Amino acid sequence: MRLTKLLCKQHMGRFIKSHWFMKCNQPVLEDGAEAVLKARGIQVVDPTEFLNPKKNFERLTFPPPLEGFPVENDETHPNWHDFPCLMYEDNDLLVEGVPQGKVLVKTIQFEEEFPQRIESLFNQCPENIHHLVLRSLLSSNLFDAYQEKLPKLKDPARPAWNFPRSLGITSVRKSFNLLHKLLQLCESINGAEVAYERSLIDNGIVALSIEKDLDLIQFYLTVDMLMTSTSPLQPFLKKAVNQELPDLYPLHHSISLRKTNIYEKKNFYPIDWNHSKPHIHTILINHDPVAVKNLTELPVDETQILARNMLKAFTAAASCAHKRFGSSVQDLPEPIAVQCIETDGENFHFSIYQLNTLNINGREGLMNYWWSSKRIRLFDGVDYCDGKPRLEGYNPEVFKRMYAFYINS
Repeated sequence: MRLTKLLCKQHMGRFIKSHWFMKCNQPVLEDGAEAVLKARGIQVVDPTEFLNPKKNFERLTFPPPLEGFPVENDETHPNWHDFPCLMYEDNDLLVEGVPQGKVLVKTIQFEEEFPQRIESLFNQCPENIHHLVLRSLLSSNLFDAYQEKLPKLKDPARPAWNFPRSLGITSVRKSFNLLHKLLQLCESINGAEVAYERSLIDNGIVALSIEKDLDLIQFYLTVDMLMTSTSPLQPFLKKAVNQELPDLYPLHHSISLRKTNIYEKKNFYPIDWNHSKPHIHTILINHDPVAVKNLTELPVDETQILARNMLKAFTAAASCAHKRFGSSVQDLPEPIAVQCIETDGENFHFSIYQLNTLNINGREGLMNYWWSSKRIRLFDGVDYCDGKPRLEGYNPEVFKRMYAFYINS
């Protein structure tokens, strides 16, 4: 057989093992340092006496835990309360959508308009930057090599038919990749001056326990991306606005909230106030149509999605207010504003929430403000056509608004 380079190769594993075996038994050579130190009267001790001091531990014995006895969901539970609590969590939806949300958190809505300060920033985005946005879209939706089982396909006309499972990029991953890329693009346009004033947190948890009309309500929500800044956003509207809240009769404002007697009162803000960038700036929310759905299995309405965004913005601003002004504050000494961007990877919703008060009892007095627009579609379709990536119907208005939210201060 003719010797080739492949046959002449040696397996290096046994050589490395034998070399390690010989070197590990090699004694340490004396360099004379210890003799010189002793000659000068300097005491030399073994460093292991200080690095690993001997400790006398007292062995404690505990009885073995009782296994196989689950905690009952009744009065014997350690977190049981006689007074029930209404829970609102990540995947919950309000039956009546925005009207119910406005009554629940005592909020006035300004439809299809934004404050003048934001409107003036919509045209600040450079026009020659949209080709990078297109690259980000293709990279998030087509060029990602990640493969996972996609949700099952259902045909209403044939509910018993099982379609073959397909692999691809999930909508949640597409949304996260796209948001991160667009935020990175905003940072690149503005440079380090603005980026040094921002901080980004993934999957930040905000919690709020609040009373409304003799009911205890617990908001426990996850903000997919939380952007903070060194200074708070300036209030968008300082004067009081008088506007009536919607009438939900015969429904109650808590009609779709889950009632439970087992709970813990939680008020949580994910950032310590001694942090260099503690003030909330913008929250970015991902809408997963697979996880967020009605308990009645009815289709999710757009008004329910917008109400979910409003309640997340309210909870984020309220938890920041508790951290900044104390847990007993009612009417805030200074309003707290937060910007909100929600997307499912294709549609974007932009809104601004200004928290003026945490006294949400009744229908009179000081109220909170919410500016909201309709959902905007980023593109019509993205797919491969004849082996080439193709993007149709790109809407530049989405990135213009996102850039305006980023540079606002």
